[in-house]
Amino acid sequence: MITFKEYQTKTETLYDDLNKASKMLATVSQGHRDTLGLLPVSLRISEPYKAAKLAYDIAFNNVRTFNGAMPKEYKQRNRRYC
Repeated sequence: MITFKEYQTKTETLYDDLNKASKMLATVSQGHRDTLGLLPVSLRISEPYKAAKLAYDIAFNNVRTFNGAMPKEYKQRNRRYC
């Protein structure tokens, strides 16, 4: 079991990684939306998009796994400080 301070530090690190991956994905897909707001297949099969999407998926799953493994008490205490 980790302490609450370690929990906060790890949470900040994971969310920073998620934000970086999200910005990278947004940069790759910026300006490529069609009239319905969807990404074209040609972009989705490109290597830069696949790499950015993989990085985002990994970061998101790391946050999800970490949050699921932590006690509710830490999550409740963390909400008070945000």
